[in-house]
Amino acid sequence: MSDNQAPPEGTDTEPTTTVTTTTGSELSVEDLKAELAKVRKEAASRRVLTREQAEQLEEYKKLKEAQMSDLEKAQAKAIELQSALSAATQERAQIKAAKAAGLDLDWADRVKGESDEEMLEDAMKLAEMAGNKAPASGSETFAGRRGGPIGVNSTPNDDFRKWMLNSN
Repeated sequence: MSDNQAPPEGTDTEPTTTVTTTTGSELSVEDLKAELAKVRKEAASRRVLTREQAEQLEEYKKLKEAQMSDLEKAQAKAIELQSALSAATQERAQIKAAKAAGLDLDWADRVKGESDEEMLEDAMKLAEMAGNKAPASGSETFAGRRGGPIGVNSTPNDDFRKWMLNSN
């Protein structure tokens, strides 16, 4: 029988019981099967380990994303609150400058400046242009009926009587 011919049908040929490896050592079929089973078992354990590590990595990424979104939310809220605080502080300073200059409080939002002094100067200029005088002191700073000063010696009942008499 030559090397290229197949054995005739029905004849049993025994497999070679030894195999030469690339390292030159000879292993039996049983040794090869045992080695193959060992390698397959090791590969399966590594696949399981890799799958577990991938799941842990995904959980870690999700946790980091959740933390980052909370952090980003907190940063956005902090920026929003800082902006609101700045606006309130600016408005308060404008009103304070407008009162000090005797400017009508409806004009307070037109007062400009970076510092209290600059705002006061601007409010004084606006008051001059509007023709407002310096604020009055005492009880006249509180508006009474129809914008007039509250009577110094009158009682609420007196003011009500005057109002009733004038309304007819």
